Amino acid sequence: MLLMDGDVGRVRSEAVAERLATVNAGGMTAVEALPGPLAPARDIHLGCGFHVVVSTGDDMDAHCAIDEVCRAAGVAFIFAHAPGLFAFTFVDLGDEWLVGYMV
Repeated sequence: MLLMDGDVGRVRSEAVAERLATVNAGGMTAVEALPGPLAPARDIHLGCGFHVVVSTGDDMDAHCAIDEVCRAAGVAFIFAHAPGLFAFTFVDLGDEWLVGYMV
């Protein structure tokens, strides 16, 4: 859906960011593609100025560090990874969002 045949050879995050920007014609959402893998020392600013940060990729330590920054800033954090047949998603909406089990 977000990647086309013409995107072969391109950086995936840049191609997807362009498609997401066209979906958001009203300009209510900012999409920023990073130039490479997450680096907490470089990308520590990610949570600043956003309501939610959505991230994909392999480096769990980097995602944990970014989540800590987002949590401290009150920014929601979503991490999704699909390494093959199986996938997972981690969502941290902050302390005010609790998931409960009702019988």
